[in-house]
Order: sequence, then structure tokens, then C-alpha cells
Amino acid sequence: MPSRPPVRAVLFDFFGTLVTYEPDRLNLDYAKTALLLHRWGYGNACERFAEVWNAVLRTLELTTSGSLKEFSMLDVVLAYDETEQLGLDADRRTELLDSFMAEWRVGVRPIRGVKEMLAELSGRVHLGIVSNTHQPALVPSLVDEFGLGAVFDPTVLSIVHGHRKPHATIYDAALEGLRRRVAVTASPDDRLRASTSQPDAAQPGLLRAEHQLATPPRADSARPCVPSDPVRSEPSLLDPTEMMFVGDSYDPDYVGPRAAGFQARLVDPHHRFDLPSRHRLHDILELVAVIDTV
Repeated sequence: MPSRPPVRAVLFDFFGTLVTYEPDRLNLDYAKTALLLHRWGYGNACERFAEVWNAVLRTLELTTSGSLKEFSMLDVVLAYDETEQLGLDADRRTELLDSFMAEWRVGVRPIRGVKEMLAELSGRVHLGIVSNTHQPALVPSLVDEFGLGAVFDPTVLSIVHGHRKPHATIYDAALEGLRRRVAVTASPDDRLRASTSQPDAAQPGLLRAEHQLATPPRADSARPCVPSDPVRSEPSLLDPTEMMFVGDSYDPDYVGPRAAGFQARLVDPHHRFDLPSRHRLHDILELVAVIDTV
């Protein structure tokens, strides 16, 4: 049995992997946002804000589930405004969004021990983030707030990229970002080795063909993990098999990355998914030991 390549880079999912958050939006308190609507004279909208806002978000999630095209929180505000027929101007839309985001992020907390784990790993492997998010500034601001900054390069966000995980192109973008970083830090010897041992350009596509999504997309939708054009990076100093993706969602963080040729580990303490035991993390802090034994 061939040995697995060493891990030279780790890509992390963010929400649920490095930080905890409340996945059920209806469990959060939006008192300040409701008060804002009340102050503007929208008493009825104030009383049902959470339910209508959540329904609008769910509708946008469902309508984009086939294409995996990412939508923004501004899209949510516009859809909410239209649903409630409020007629908000641009300034009030911005104020409403800022109020909601401030109350939503109260439930986000760093996982205990993650900061120290990242500090240890950052001296040994390249680190990056690939996160689904509707707000460009949200993940970077939380990284700074929790003191995790300056260790993640690249940070690939679905709202900036245009598609969310597990769309194949978002993993391409992460690979390209890491290759650029490695190229900047590579020694002359590394460059020489890379130039004399180029990986087969067809390999990423071949690797993707071996894996399929657990839940096949609709026949009329774009398939998230179909092979895309190979990433061209000359010289190629980093192979996909030398990258490990770590997350807590099966398709976006395990099936999708493996279809892209990456190694993958899933934080799955309750054994919700059927996967090889060596691919399961019961705790994110186990990752250091996993890297040591690969």
C-alpha cells in the first residue's frame, strides 16, 4: 500500500471547525434589531422579524442549492424588504443589516485551544481558510477579534469567490492561493525540484473522477464537484495530495476536498457519517497528532 504524501498545507473550514456558532437562527435574540424596526414605525414587522428574516434566508439557500452560487447579506435585506413591503432606503437597509449581524455574531466563540493549536501548526505547515459566508468582512473580522490573525494565507470566502463549497472552483482557488504563497517562500532548491518533477496536469481531474457527492444534485443543476480546468501554476511547488482540508460538514469539507485531490479530515465526534476511522477527528485539537503521523 503506497504511503500517503506528507502534509505541507492545511485548509480549515471556519464556522463549526475553528469557532462555534448557533446554527438555528431562531434561537438568537434580535431585540435590538426589532427595536430598530419599531422605532422606524414598522410595528408588525418588528414582532415577526426573526421568523420572516429566517424564512427569507431559507428561500435564498434553497433557490441557490443547485448552482451553489453565493448570495450576499444585502440580497437578504433586499428580499426581506420586498417581503415585508417596507420600502427601506439604502441607509436603512445598511443599518438593518449591521444591527442583525451584530446580534448574530454574539453567538460566535473560538473553540477552546484552537489559538494555541494554530500557533503550533503555523510554524510547520502553511495554513488557510476556505469558508462559506454571505459577508466579505465577517470571517476576517472574527479572526482578528479572536487573535487568530496573520496565520491564514489564503483566506478564500464564498461571497468573494462567487460560489460556495462544495463547488469545485472554490477548491481550485484555494490551491492556487497556496501555490502562490509557497512560491514566495520557496528556496532555490525547492524551485529546482519542482521544475524537474512537474505533476501530471491531468491528475487533478483524474482524482475528482474517483469521488462523487453523497447527495447527487438535481439533473437540471450545475454539479458542484465536476472537474474544472486544472490550475496552472508554474512551477508547481505544491501538489493537491500534500494539502489537508479540515472541517465539520460532510459534502463541503470532506467529499468536495477529496474530489479535488486533497487529503481530508472531518470533525465528527458523534459518528454521524460513514467514513474511514482515520479520516475522523473527535476533536479539532487532535489535528496536531494527525499531522505528525501522516
